[in-house]
Amino acid sequence: MKLGNVKEKLESGINPVVINFVKEENCKVFTIFFKQGMVLTDHKTNRPAILYVLTGKVQFKTADQMVEVGCFEEIDIPVGVIHQVVCLEEATCLLIQK
Repeated sequence: MKLGNVKEKLESGINPVVINFVKEENCKVFTIFFKQGMVLTDHKTNRPAILYVLTGKVQFKTADQMVEVGCFEEIDIPVGVIHQVVCLEEATCLLIQK
């Protein structure tokens, strides 16, 4: 998907738009675009990951915690922990899996 299609997909969709920018054996980089209220539903990662919020604000939820992550902030995502990301304000995030 090209970046030019993101706005159209966000306007017509109910789910965040995820673009995979780098897919190497030792590193994956994704950009995730959210409209307010969108949810990246329960999932888990099998690799250490960091979610960087470039614009907006999201809420990172696990069974044990709920953390708001705002513009220019980041959160470590533990391996094997079921979590979800809820968009509180229209957001663009960068997810890096090592």
